[in-house]
Amino acid sequence: MNIKLNKVNEIPVKTYRWLKVNELNLSEVEVILDTEYKAHTLRVSDNDLDKVELNRDLSEVMDLNKFKDVRLSEELKDISEKNANSKSCLYIKADKKLEEPIIFNYELNNDNPSLIDNNIIFADKNCESTIIFKYSSKTNEYNFHNCLSKIYIAEGAKVKLIKVQNLNDASNHFDLNLIHLERDSKLDIISVEIGSKNSCTQYNSVLEGENSNCDLKSVYYADKDRIIDINYIINHIARRTNSSIDAKGVLDNTAKKVFRGTIDFKKGAIKSEAKESEHVILLSDKVKSDSIPLLLCSEDDVVGSHSASVGKIDEYKLFYLMSRGFNEKEAKKLIIEGSFSNIINEISDEDLKEEIMDNIKRRLEGDK
Repeated sequence: MNIKLNKVNEIPVKTYRWLKVNELNLSEVEVILDTEYKAHTLRVSDNDLDKVELNRDLSEVMDLNKFKDVRLSEELKDISEKNANSKSCLYIKADKKLEEPIIFNYELNNDNPSLIDNNIIFADKNCESTIIFKYSSKTNEYNFHNCLSKIYIAEGAKVKLIKVQNLNDASNHFDLNLIHLERDSKLDIISVEIGSKNSCTQYNSVLEGENSNCDLKSVYYADKDRIIDINYIINHIARRTNSSIDAKGVLDNTAKKVFRGTIDFKKGAIKSEAKESEHVILLSDKVKSDSIPLLLCSEDDVVGSHSASVGKIDEYKLFYLMSRGFNEKEAKKLIIEGSFSNIINEISDEDLKEEIMDNIKRRLEGDK
């Protein structure tokens, strides 16, 4: 079934229509429905089994109405809520510290060409955990992925959320994440986008509790004629909240990218601080990169900043490395790997870190 998607990743405050960056519109997307998904694996360490509950009715402990007023593509939301072929409800118990990451591993293949996952995660008071989502293709055939995740971080909880997407170059990937943070909670997000034909991601965070903190770090690589569309929104509601957005990307061939990063200080977010930055390396004159860093403010006593830089590889760095015996291709690869490494190195899972860097190296070397 082919559908038309309108107003995906819509920016909170619109700019000129002729710029064509207010939202993503796709005229024809192949959606694969009515299929089972049987390749999902969930790994929880034996030492942590008593600290979590799976498939619990989370409406008992969280108010799902807090996620209702978030602006989403209605088509994608309906697909996830009405046609999900993979559902997960993860409850992390209060005052528990998980020793190892919880890993959701999704592999798409000829028998499982479509994944529509609907996830609800509740991190209870003062718990600590790392949660990893991996999406990959084991075939060159078309895959369809659509995800809707609702994540609630309770008072004092500390969570690291890592999402890695490496689908094949024929696929469509849509990943919508709605996040709510309570008092003194902290969420660190690492998003890695290195695959798919069309990659569309949204993280919409609401810092409703005083002293809550959300840090979002992102790495993306796009080559050929791929499209990457990013929409990060952080809403500061309570006093003394803190957030940051740090995105680093590489574009090659005729790839296109739109980055929308919005920090919104609502009335009452006194003494809050936020910053956002994006750094993009262009490897071709034919790529297109649009960056829309947006600061919205309804409160006086706040601190906010944003920056964006787009350009080719620094010639002085390139010259220095080549003077040390590297050829041009090797030098460029080292510079790009170095740009990504400070974010990738924050992943504690060594196997996953190595897997990500290997995939990035293969793409840089032209072995897709």
